[in-house]
Amino acid sequence: MKDDLKNIVLLAAFFLAATCRVWWNPSYIRILVDNQELISAIITAALGSFAGAYGAQHIIEKLSKRKDIVSKLRACNAATMAAAHIYNTVSNSKKQQITPLADNYKQVVNQFRIGSVTTSPDLQSFSILKVNLTNLSALLYEKLDARPRALMAFDQLVMFLQLLNDSIEHRNNILHDWKIKGSSDSAKEQMLAALLGIVSNEGGDFTYPNLIEHIEYYSH
Repeated sequence: MKDDLKNIVLLAAFFLAATCRVWWNPSYIRILVDNQELISAIITAALGSFAGAYGAQHIIEKLSKRKDIVSKLRACNAATMAAAHIYNTVSNSKKQQITPLADNYKQVVNQFRIGSVTTSPDLQSFSILKVNLTNLSALLYEKLDARPRALMAFDQLVMFLQLLNDSIEHRNNILHDWKIKGSSDSAKEQMLAALLGIVSNEGGDFTYPNLIEHIEYYSH
């Protein structure tokens, strides 16, 4: 665009110089007078050509900007849908599994403290959250000009989901080990101590209570 304007200015300067030269040369004055229509047509065609090129480039740039805007709007819409899917996945798991598990555990702990446990602890394992973060990551880092705060929030989301799944998987492994140990009295006592984090002379194992706390926390 700037090059076209420069060319127009140069052309105008050229004709101005030519006009000045003609003014001082009588033979050129005669040529100019005899060929006014031809010179006028040449100037008009030249200016029209540059004006057309300027207008065409302006239209191309406008279409390019419009295409870029449409592309980013589509990417933004896709990112919104991906984020909504992640939210729904975590929300459903929290509603159906995590919150009932945490509430059950707190109830069992409170009953144990007052010396009357009437609620059976929830010892059912459940699957880790299967969330596809690849598409959202590609959209944020490649398609959209996401701000640093948005990228930091996404990185934190990735970290929290990983820690949540690690905690769920660790709890599942503990439950599996308890089942393998059987249902003898000693096995039940060990399971109860590990379940509630009971402190004895040999110390206490707080792994399971911490996992319940982590699962609830990382699902927020």
